[in-house]
Amino acid sequence: MAEGGLEVSQPKGDLPTSFLGTHSTGEGPAVGILCEYDALPVLGHACGHPLIATAGVLAGWAAAKAMDACGVKGTIQIFGTPAEEDGAGKDVMLQAGAFENTDAVLLCHPTTKMTRAAGGCCSSINGTVTFTGAPAQAQSHPDQGINAMDAVALMQAAVGMARQQLPDSIHIALVIREISHDIISIPERAVVDFCVSSIGAASRVR
Repeated sequence: MAEGGLEVSQPKGDLPTSFLGTHSTGEGPAVGILCEYDALPVLGHACGHPLIATAGVLAGWAAAKAMDACGVKGTIQIFGTPAEEDGAGKDVMLQAGAFENTDAVLLCHPTTKMTRAAGGCCSSINGTVTFTGAPAQAQSHPDQGINAMDAVALMQAAVGMARQQLPDSIHIALVIREISHDIISIPERAVVDFCVSSIGAASRVR
């Protein structure tokens, strides 16, 4: 970006792997382009972040050149937003004021659908459910225990039944993060992380 004539710095947010490339031609709107990166363990770049980040840099660079050539007034900002897959890098930057001087942001994202401009907006909410039961010796006194894993099994079954009634735009995912591992004892604790996401139908998520 520096070679392309942009001023490169680190945006607010104190993320050491974030960056900001800026090119200004005068008073006018400030438009940001988001360059997502970082991967998931094992899966790697599940959302195509090598494409998202490089395409964003190229788009910002091209926009800066076009602004100079056509006399367009304003500012182009290229934001490098790390911790995209797991860490909410953009949220950290937002809370720190990294986008306070930005009027609008753009992002390109690979899709399995036909290439298109704009498209659906994916919104999601995460949550954690902790089931707390009562421990008991599984062989001698199982009747005195309250099995937290049974509650997890019921939750999984309920979510599975709910999925068939949901529109295709709404997805529910869950994973058991913490369980009791002593086979001799009735499990007294289980923790489940879940995520509900919606593409273009956020108002229908409850």
